[in-house]
Amino acid sequence: MTEHHGPADLTAGPVALDIGPERGALIVHTDVQRLGDQIEIEAIDPPGRRTHVGVLRRPFAAGVAYAAVFGSLTPGMYALLDRGSVWREVKIAAGRVTEIDCTG
Repeated sequence: MTEHHGPADLTAGPVALDIGPERGALIVHTDVQRLGDQIEIEAIDPPGRRTHVGVLRRPFAAGVAYAAVFGSLTPGMYALLDRGSVWREVKIAAGRVTEIDCTG
């Protein structure tokens, strides 16, 4: 996580996921304290460029979650970055949505 954005409406609407034989997706669950933060991700294998998405409030039938959604990623290993340093590593598989719990 690299930045925090202001108090604009940080509630997400529906999210489109582009997954299939050559794409996967990642959902990073966080605590409310990360609301508005930007989570940065970088491909490790194969190496690639960095991208980022914001942690948003995501309402669902049972309540509210705070999460960042990377809706379409090339399969491989990725590093989640916190202020430029590796925070967690995660493997993205084609045709699947990977979820990681970064709460607590």
